[in-house]
Amino acid sequence: MSKYCEIPRVCHALALCLIVSFSNSLMATASVAHNAVNSLDRYRMLAEAGDINAVFQLAQAYRFGTHGLAVDYAQALEYFRLGLKHSPNRKDLRTGIYQMHQGEGEAVAAARKQAEATLLRDAEMNHDADAYYALYLINWKAPKIRQIYQAKAAELGHVMAAYHAAHHYRYGWSVKSDLIKAIYFYEIAAKKGHRHSMDALKELSTDPKVVDYYSQEDISRFANYSEVHLSQSNAAAVANMKLAKEAYDLGDEAQAIEILNEGLANWRKRSDDFKYTSRIWWEGQTQAGRYELEWSLFLYKWLCVTYNASDRHTYTRIGAAVHVAERYVSLGRYGMMRQVCGDLKKHMHEQDGIDVDAYSQAVRFNDDYSLFTSNPLPVHIKYDAVTHRKDLLSKDDLISANTMSAVKYLAQERLAVGDWESALLYADWMHRWIQYIEVSGQKPKRTFPGYHFVVDESAYFIRASVFAGLGLIEEEAQVYELVLKKKYRDSQSRGCLESKYKLAALRVKQGRFDEIDLEDLAENEATIKANQYFESHQWQFSKLVRARVIAAREDFTTGLALVDEVLTATTEQTLPLLRLEALLTACDLSMDQNNYTPVQTWLMEALTWARSQGLLLEELRVYECYVHYLMATGDYQLALEMQQRILELITALNLSPRETEAWRQLAQIYVLLNDRESALAVVDRVGRSLFEPKWLALLEASDSSAPTVAADWGLIGLQPLRMVSAPIVSDGQTIFTISNPTPQSANLQVQIESERFSIVDATSSDDYIAFKLSNAISDKPRGTKLSYTLLADSQVPILISASGVDQLLEDTEIQLSVYTVNQKLESHWLMQAYAGATDVAIVDAAHLIDNPFYLVPVYHQLSAKDLGATTVALRAIASEPTRIEAYAIDGSLIFVDAEGNGSLADSGDLIGGTNMHGLYPTLEWKGSDIPIEFRYQPLHRKSGEHVEIQIETCNDKDSTDWTTNVIDWLEIGDK
Repeated sequence: MSKYCEIPRVCHALALCLIVSFSNSLMATASVAHNAVNSLDRYRMLAEAGDINAVFQLAQAYRFGTHGLAVDYAQALEYFRLGLKHSPNRKDLRTGIYQMHQGEGEAVAAARKQAEATLLRDAEMNHDADAYYALYLINWKAPKIRQIYQAKAAELGHVMAAYHAAHHYRYGWSVKSDLIKAIYFYEIAAKKGHRHSMDALKELSTDPKVVDYYSQEDISRFANYSEVHLSQSNAAAVANMKLAKEAYDLGDEAQAIEILNEGLANWRKRSDDFKYTSRIWWEGQTQAGRYELEWSLFLYKWLCVTYNASDRHTYTRIGAAVHVAERYVSLGRYGMMRQVCGDLKKHMHEQDGIDVDAYSQAVRFNDDYSLFTSNPLPVHIKYDAVTHRKDLLSKDDLISANTMSAVKYLAQERLAVGDWESALLYADWMHRWIQYIEVSGQKPKRTFPGYHFVVDESAYFIRASVFAGLGLIEEEAQVYELVLKKKYRDSQSRGCLESKYKLAALRVKQGRFDEIDLEDLAENEATIKANQYFESHQWQFSKLVRARVIAAREDFTTGLALVDEVLTATTEQTLPLLRLEALLTACDLSMDQNNYTPVQTWLMEALTWARSQGLLLEELRVYECYVHYLMATGDYQLALEMQQRILELITALNLSPRETEAWRQLAQIYVLLNDRESALAVVDRVGRSLFEPKWLALLEASDSSAPTVAADWGLIGLQPLRMVSAPIVSDGQTIFTISNPTPQSANLQVQIESERFSIVDATSSDDYIAFKLSNAISDKPRGTKLSYTLLADSQVPILISASGVDQLLEDTEIQLSVYTVNQKLESHWLMQAYAGATDVAIVDAAHLIDNPFYLVPVYHQLSAKDLGATTVALRAIASEPTRIEAYAIDGSLIFVDAEGNGSLADSGDLIGGTNMHGLYPTLEWKGSDIPIEFRYQPLHRKSGEHVEIQIETCNDKDSTDWTTNVIDWLEIGDK
């Protein structure tokens, strides 16, 4: 952590220290508990953290005597000076300090006299340019006096004083016009990097009076100030980045940060930092950052912290955060992406007054997926809610272009976890903002070059991504056709180039190979490769599309050779998305030629990449390809299991348009398994009209008594295999879960037995099975059995609770058994007399051995009574690298921890829902326990090993204390 400026201490020991520090949160402003301190204390805390808005509010509070303060011009003056030192361009600060000393009356006169005496002492003793500038503002109504102070401040290097003095002499404002003096003061400001002064010098370099007075060398200097300054700032930034990169490559990120901070501080001593930091931005976007995504991310995170700590970079803050988000997408770090989206929303609220989350409730869409809502997101700022640099805005201003460009990443993060409704809402917002500009002619004040097509195309690509996820091929194709029709020339036609190869990929999927112009596709590929605004490898996605067309239309060997070239180029882990696409392309082409030998290996690697990047939609593609492979190679039982996983994932991602085809595929697999009844159950569920009549007739005419393909593991599941816990008491319970993944209901017998306890009650409903235990009593049975119909495609908890159980003096075992027509399942629960409070659930994970894609399902119910909270954060930590997925009872995603390390900030991590506790999802209690389904896959599994997984919760939103609620113990036994 290093300081880039130190500001003298003021009254009440306030020190405004703008600090550049580096953290994953990217935010340098202090975290303030609004309810813990009053607004005045809050302003002081924020001011100490470098918030210039808070400094202005404190100045105003002392100026007008608000927030319970007495009027104190001296204190107000100190805060105005602090603000102006770091934000000399802020009109509200300049106006405030001027207006405060222009009033009439003895109090004002006395305050002005006192202030002038203090400022003059500081100015003369310390050669303080800021003090002279404040004297200049105070004496605005006395032209001769203010001119003296203005000149002194300018001579000492105060940029705004020099620029104003130059302007006055150039145009004869309050002084006699004098171009020579104007040039003198313009040069003072220009040497500090003041852009308007550089522009003015260039204009004056052609003025006849200036040409006659100065030498040709001087004239050349005036004309080229901007170019020379840019060259010098670029050279300084490049030299500094070279040193930082050397430290970064050695793994010393802290040293790299220190080097960047030191270089920036040195440059700021001589000039404004805008061009300097812009060169670092350029490096991350179009130079080395195109090839090294981690280095690019590092640079943009540093820029975020730098910009957040300086009031000079008001609207570049959100732009830098956008690039951090973009890199997280490329690297598959959607957990961190979620946090950046929180930062983006914070910027939006501060700069535009827009509370994005307030508009995402009850979103509705028409049949064509256009937005249908009475309260769409606005195109204008909410002026009264703006908290950052309101002085630059008017009430009718449009939302800034930077804000609208950031919306794309809010949409991408939501789509990654299946919230396509929010993604479409954001796309609609971007489109309506552009349409308003086109119709009204009003332009946003805060903008960047090319904002129009950047925002509009981003909206189109979000819609295309939604349609791709929903499996709506024609709707996706229409989006790309619209982008091509618009012919935007942004970033060297980036949108058109991307749309061309993506549209070709859709035509390949539809089998419409003849519509694709191979020469045009090859030329498009070469253009992408040469375009500095694309990541360096993106042209190879187009190459893979071309490979598919060549393999289908001309020569399979040539097409597969192109894919091999991409696979060879993607052996490093820095290009996971391209590697994934190449593997899936290789699988499709090989299976088209009935060559299945390499496919399973490719698919296992593809699944690893999809999961490691948090790409659930791509994971779905891998599963679909795997089912195709399994059906072609005759492994129908495993195909059935994988198809059921596809349906689960479709539910988790809310992809309802894909359900019908998935169910139809499931029915086909049941037919291949000779399971006529299950196939008919699927037909009845989906609707007979969606199946071909001939296929239906053959199914109905088939022999219902024909044996099904034997499965080597039961369809009905009971978990955990064993449970170890402390004794439960009067309000405790332990939960087992029974599941039925088939499309038919199953008739069961559920039995519980114990030597130590009697079973005093046994009840059931569609949602649960419950047994109540008590001390053994002679006239009560120590075992009981009930009949139960487990509905198709469902799971229910078996709740075992205690009533009147005394403290155990010895360990006691309870046995739970479930019987079906052809299965017997057993689970054992050991109550240890002197065990700790944490349950251990031992889960049979043997099926991991013969299904590399299998995720072990485990069900738990979190109890609000035990946790004593209304909301609770959730996480899970594994003893060995393990993929952990958590789902709510409706199938919606809670989180994915790709490595099971308890952090959701790594590649492949995902966070569903909307409520957060830091970087963890929170669950809300609604009067009953919360059922949660966990799914586990150890990443390095071997027969005979075990993995422990701790399920942990945190009750207090301000706490970092986590409590272990249960431990799942995965036993990977022999099959």
